[in-house]
Amino acid sequence: MHIQTVVSLIIISASLFLLAELLSRATEDLEVLFGQGLAGGVITGIITALPETIVVIESILDNKMSVAISASIGGNVILFTFGIGIISLVYSIKWKKDLKMKEDYNVEQRFLLFSTFLLSIAILIGYLNIILSVLFILLYVYYVAYRIKHKPRRDLEKEEVNIKKDVLMIVISSVLIVFLARPLVDSIVQFSTELGITPAWFALFFIPILSDAEELVTGIRLALSKNSEMGSTALVSLIGSKIQNGTMLLGIIGLLAWTPIKITSLTIELLTVAIINVVSMIVLLDGNVKKWESLTLLLSYFVVIVLTRVAV
Repeated sequence: MHIQTVVSLIIISASLFLLAELLSRATEDLEVLFGQGLAGGVITGIITALPETIVVIESILDNKMSVAISASIGGNVILFTFGIGIISLVYSIKWKKDLKMKEDYNVEQRFLLFSTFLLSIAILIGYLNIILSVLFILLYVYYVAYRIKHKPRRDLEKEEVNIKKDVLMIVISSVLIVFLARPLVDSIVQFSTELGITPAWFALFFIPILSDAEELVTGIRLALSKNSEMGSTALVSLIGSKIQNGTMLLGIIGLLAWTPIKITSLTIELLTVAIINVVSMIVLLDGNVKKWESLTLLLSYFVVIVLTRVAV
């Protein structure tokens, strides 16, 4: 690996930590005003999904559809296993209790279930076509509309929140994400070639580690905040961003391609995502993430990497 690549990764890592700090502070304030669903699931979710969005668009322009599809849903693999696991574990260590979900977190559960159902249809027919693409996009639009309509009614004047400061932090975070996304795209071919693996598999497992790093750090930062309820918001933001990736991004890919995209070569990877979606929903079903569940999810990420690498 060249020294230039190492230096770039160090700079990117430092920037991601700064980005995570800005996002976590803004999210804490927005959660007070809009509740965890709109603040975490939609607003923070959209921002933290920007890296995958840019990677997907760049891949489409380069006519690398398999990389685009893998990058759009690869975040589910790491965030629904390693992400939920590490955030819940850090939370339990900090607060000496299991992470308990609050408010109507099951809204994200339902929309994740619907998106997984559509993904399963695509896997069964072996194509991502226009009809499925439109359904994916409509599902996400409905999710955002639902969260806006059902946001908690709170007196904004009584809440001690500096909206202008929060907006500024969000804008800075978004700009940083945009600038960091391009190096991720350039790394796909380089690293996959050096490691002797397919770009699609690399996009599924390793791009999310880089592109979702700020999301993981933001989630951990929220779990360690002074408010013990922010652990729930951290997990909702993870699910919200992946709902966007698994609906809006897949829909955009299908629409821009126009003609049906054959996805049979990605069957194992897509099945892995669908299964992990279901497992995460089961873990969060009772509204509590126990310590043994956190450890199991952590370990499962590495097991999945090994098994899918052997399979492909």
